[in-house]
Amino acid sequence: MARALAELVSWNAQILELFNRFDLHNAPEHMRQLCSLHGRLTLRAAAQLAIAKEVKPSSEEAQARQRDCILALDEVSKGVLTAGQYIVEAIALGPESDAGRDRLERVNKGLRYAEQCLTEWATEMRIKQSGRPS
Repeated sequence: MARALAELVSWNAQILELFNRFDLHNAPEHMRQLCSLHGRLTLRAAAQLAIAKEVKPSSEEAQARQRDCILALDEVSKGVLTAGQYIVEAIALGPESDAGRDRLERVNKGLRYAEQCLTEWATEMRIKQSGRPS
């Protein structure tokens, strides 16, 4: 167990060192766009989660919907954080290597799905606030 933990710490230190040396300004355009999307979605998910937590529903049904919404937004946030880990792994593996490209492709798909979920949630909230049926 100690050996596995030491290997994990070593791997994490190597990834952190590579990431700190990584120059995003000189990275390929697709990498810059992916990092930008990741940053926007991280903030967007956090903001939407904060908004959902602030609502004070009066009925039990609305409270249950709020709990479900908070759980869903929390899962989207976790997915976006995982995408960030994949970006770091792609940098460590080399973004142009087969393994790096595979990680970036997965990140792209995952972030696009997260973006879709967040957009649908925001649309649904706007509809509910306006009083129109969804």
